[in-house]
Amino acid sequence: MIRSWFTVALFTMMASVAIAAPPRYSIKLLESSDGTRPKSGMAINNLGVVVGQARDADTRGSVVFRYADGAVTRVENSQSALAWAINDAEDMIVNQLFAYHVWWHDGRREELPEGLSASALNEKGQVTGTGYAGNGRHAMLYENGQAKDLGTLGGDYSYASSINELGQVTGSSDLAGGHKERGYLWQNGTMTALKTLGGDDSAGQVINDQGHIAGYADDAAGVSQTVIFAGDKITVVPWFQDAQLYIMAMNNHDQIVGDSSKGALLYDSGKTYRLKGLLDDTGAGWDKLLTAYGINDAGQIVGTGRFNGIQRVYLATPMTAP
Repeated sequence: MIRSWFTVALFTMMASVAIAAPPRYSIKLLESSDGTRPKSGMAINNLGVVVGQARDADTRGSVVFRYADGAVTRVENSQSALAWAINDAEDMIVNQLFAYHVWWHDGRREELPEGLSASALNEKGQVTGTGYAGNGRHAMLYENGQAKDLGTLGGDYSYASSINELGQVTGSSDLAGGHKERGYLWQNGTMTALKTLGGDDSAGQVINDQGHIAGYADDAAGVSQTVIFAGDKITVVPWFQDAQLYIMAMNNHDQIVGDSSKGALLYDSGKTYRLKGLLDDTGAGWDKLLTAYGINDAGQIVGTGRFNGIQRVYLATPMTAP
């Protein structure tokens, strides 16, 4: 009797694993009624607000667009600009005319110090990026009008790619001698190197509010693998067929999106999927989803694809919340 129960239980468990369904998404083409055409969807916040770059209907130049509540609008005085990041307060990092700015939600527009390339911001308005320091370029933390040098891991340069709500920063730095590069976690004034998978180099790309870092680590054969660093644990993100996921964003559920030789990819719960293959019937007309630039905590994904042969911006929404 015990053996029979165990056999049934084991079969049931194996069957439940076998039939576990991949996530499913609906997809929406972002377009405006005034002829402004979004061409790059770069970021999405937890309220579902999307920003990026669009082609202006009047000047045919580039402007910043904002998508919210089902409508695309052109951001005023945003000629020749690209919105790169947005937080829930709708503060934005914007690159305009080769200079980085923070456009605060209260209407203020602040140009960052010369040479500071901004990469991310959090809800406190802390901005991280890379600027000139000494003989090279260093990771920087900008707040209250001042840029703070975060230092290096012993080499001449470092860069910062992401910051979370705790003020933790990740990126990469060369080591003393300049022959190896390591990802790092910076917190409370200290930069700590991330491990590898037995190879020489690693890099941090995105950090979420759990302190988990999506990045890369070389294995013993010298092959760079996409990974998640969580404390001392390193989880390898599996390739999709022969395509590696190149990280663009990660949310607080450790879902990662990015691009690859096969287009936009999603990592979710231990598996890597081609995003186009997860679409329902709303995917008709989308020839290819080229890349995924952003994902929020609701699992909504924004990126760029080809719709009826033309590059357009999409918003993909999961059928079930993560």
